[in-house]
Amino acid sequence: ETMSVVEADDSIAEWLDSRHPELRRLTLERVPDEDGIILVRAAVAGHEPVVTLLDTGGKGTETRASSVPDLSGGELRSTGHGVGGTEAFGRDVEGQALEAGGARIPVERLILRDVMPHYDILVGMDTLRGSVLAVTHDQAQPVHWLIAQDQ
Repeated sequence: ETMSVVEADDSIAEWLDSRHPELRRLTLERVPDEDGIILVRAAVAGHEPVVTLLDTGGKGTETRASSVPDLSGGELRSTGHGVGGTEAFGRDVEGQALEAGGARIPVERLILRDVMPHYDILVGMDTLRGSVLAVTHDQAQPVHWLIAQDQ
């Protein structure tokens, strides 16, 4: 609900910790991207880490099905429309988790998609809700993701 603009320097981690002591801070190395989107490495629990988009616009958390070959979902369904208006389709898998920065973050409903551009996981608002992302334009700097303490 709030956006703060602060000078990005070495003290940002301490500032975040003091501002949100109820949350656990993950420090994630950023995967460089020419468009500047927020990419890190994460994994669906039990699978290898892959390029992951921390997307503040996507509704649901999605993964490329080939990244999790042992998972299968329910019936193919429409999962909505992208920014360009293209309809997306996927299959739901219940009760999964995302592993990032030493944390295990619950994903109630993971959407398996056959095709995804540029990344293997999209972390949507269903998973990001209640957390804090801190990122700078300098892609050499880490992404700080503040999540619930019990994750």
